[in-house]
Amino acid sequence: MKEKKTGIPMYEDIIQKCIDPSTGRDITAEHISERLKELEKLASDIISRAIQDYHKNPENSKIIYEKYYW
Repeated sequence: MKEKKTGIPMYEDIIQKCIDPSTGRDITAEHISERLKELEKLASDIISRAIQDYHKNPENSKIIYEKYYW
């Protein structure tokens, strides 16, 4: 007998989900979306600071790259 294929991964028990405790609703997608917005802002701030440092002293581009990359 063939197993029915679903869009759900076989290891569903290891997938972390976010559940709103007051409603019991799955808010995983909303949580991921919010977290991505936070990370995008953080990345934008880091890039802005790196560009400012580079404009102040372009000769130190390697040092600036290492400082903000790592």
